[in-house]
Order: sequence, then C-alpha cells, then structure tokens
Amino acid sequence: MSKVIMTDFIEKLPQAFREGDSHVTAKDVEADNVQLLQAIYHAVIQGDLAAFADLLAEDVDLEILGPLTIPFLGSWQGRQQVTEAVRNNFATVEDQSPELQSVIAQGNTVVASGRERGRYKETGQAYDVQWVQFHTFSNGKLVRIRQLVTDSRS
Repeated sequence: MSKVIMTDFIEKLPQAFREGDSHVTAKDVEADNVQLLQAIYHAVIQGDLAAFADLLAEDVDLEILGPLTIPFLGSWQGRQQVTEAVRNNFATVEDQSPELQSVIAQGNTVVASGRERGRYKETGQAYDVQWVQFHTFSNGKLVRIRQLVTDSRS
C-alpha cells in the first residue's frame, strides 16, 4: 500500500466534509467526528492497530456487505474482533489506490464514499470497487461501521 496515496486520501476528508456546506463552521460535533475518522484511518495505514483499537468503543461492531467476489465480507463485534478483522482484511489486498468521493456528516454519523483499486494478494487479481462507509461515534469513540461495497467490474 502506498502510504503517500493513502495519506493523500485521508487528508482530503476535512475538505470533502466542508464542500458545498455554507454552514459547516457551525458543525463542531461533525467536524470533531471527521477528525476522529482521520485519526482512525491514519492508525490503520500506519499499521498501528493498538492506536486504532484505542479509538474504538469496547462494544464496537463492524459489518461489511457486498457481492461474494469481495473476500472480506462479514460481521464482527467488540474491540478485539473488529481490530483483528481490520488487520485480516487489509492483509488480503495490496497496491491499494483509494479515491475519496464525498464525506457527509450529521450528528454522530460520518458517511464517506469512495472508489478503490488494487490487487487481491491471494490471487493477484485486480479489483475495482465502489464503497460507502457509515461511521457512528459516541463519546469520542467509534461505535459502529457499516460498509457497502460493490464490484465496479461486475
């Protein structure tokens, strides 16, 4: 994974959050949650899963839905399972090139959408997916992630 590409992706989050919203300066809760999402993404790309886990609520849950062509679908509950799932999921891909398309934040929810290209390590097959992630925060911790993934080649 190119850390330059991943860092560029992460750094675009606040800008994408501000785009098209003339009242964004009044959205302190949402801005804080976008900043927390940046910290979560940074921890993952740095491979710092301890820092990632510290940003999760103890009872966090993760669900990834999509076509069976995606090798990392599933549902996990609790800080330990979610951290392990993220580690395992990122271990299945290489040469990732994500593109952030939009960020929408309302209250405790941040929705990010994007596209990612790369290769599955096991098969060497290229992938091209579109995704939407719904992140829910409470008390400065991530409590829920729902990700919907579609295979752009299908």
